[in-house]
Amino acid sequence: MIEINATPVRTSKNYDINTFSVPDGTFDGVPDSHFYLPFTPWNNGMYGISDKKDTSCRKHLCPEAEKQLENPSLVMNMTVDKQLDDPICHYFDFSGDDDTVVSDIVIRVKKDIRARIVLKFLSEDDRRFNNGLIKVHLEEGAEADVVVIYDLGAESSNFVSYENVLESGARLNYKIVDFAGRYSVHGYNSYLEGEGAESLLKTMYVGGKDSKIDLNFCQTLTGEKGHTDMDVVGALTDNAAKNFKGTINFVKGCKKSVGYENELCLLLGKEARSKQLPVMLCTEEEVEGSHSTAVGRIGGPELFYIMSRGLTRTEALKLLTRAKFNVILSDLFDEKLKEEIMDELDEKLYDEEG
Repeated sequence: MIEINATPVRTSKNYDINTFSVPDGTFDGVPDSHFYLPFTPWNNGMYGISDKKDTSCRKHLCPEAEKQLENPSLVMNMTVDKQLDDPICHYFDFSGDDDTVVSDIVIRVKKDIRARIVLKFLSEDDRRFNNGLIKVHLEEGAEADVVVIYDLGAESSNFVSYENVLESGARLNYKIVDFAGRYSVHGYNSYLEGEGAESLLKTMYVGGKDSKIDLNFCQTLTGEKGHTDMDVVGALTDNAAKNFKGTINFVKGCKKSVGYENELCLLLGKEARSKQLPVMLCTEEEVEGSHSTAVGRIGGPELFYIMSRGLTRTEALKLLTRAKFNVILSDLFDEKLKEEIMDELDEKLYDEEG
């Protein structure tokens, strides 16, 4: 077995959460095709895309994943250097003959520029493999809303590394939406290097039959007056299993910084299980941090109350579930996209019979 997605610090082996294991050979597949630019390379001269592979330091899930990424099949290197009125949207269709995709995406937002970016990974075929790396670099005063959506099928394997670098005054509002398949592993690292940098991460996930989800989120604050929030909401049906590992790291030099993390997991299957490991690391004074996790089932008085108002059980469950997930999507800049995500949520969790 290959151990991947290691936590920043080790805990007792009894917790069985320090790493996540996948079978040997998981990262041996070689893509049949390369689609470096499956879209128009320039959009009215407002932002640029090239197929130049970024070679700067990035943190991978494991050495095996890093080696496979030496030969990516999808390369997108984007630079946003002018103000855009509309969001930048790229949809990647993983359907087709090639069941292995290795993706390497870099997004740079120049000084004092604001950008809204949507990356959507879709497949109509069930058995898909993605080893992906997404890097976001915000220069001084830059702002970015980034939404990444995965819906690759029930038998898919999705392994994604994220690295964000924020300079002084930069603000990153990041959303990850994952309708998980067989394996869904996310290793997320944000580095708040400049003074007053702000990194917000909101994540929602849904795990179904045989899903195994591993979320390893780390926000590292090194500049003064940094601010980070992590909000994670998920639902598990059938025998789905999930690990949440959330770390806020206050490094010496980050005086007057604040960091918060919250995680909620809804258990909608009798065999579903959830583990959580919230961590605070600190080598600096004059900082503020807190964390909380909760695991529970939807039902009881809330469900009875809503059904007493004339809703069916399925309608009541959908309403309650939407309310929990609205924490993640409430500030999404596109109402149509928000409703599409919510509709997909209903479809994944509840059939017509409830």
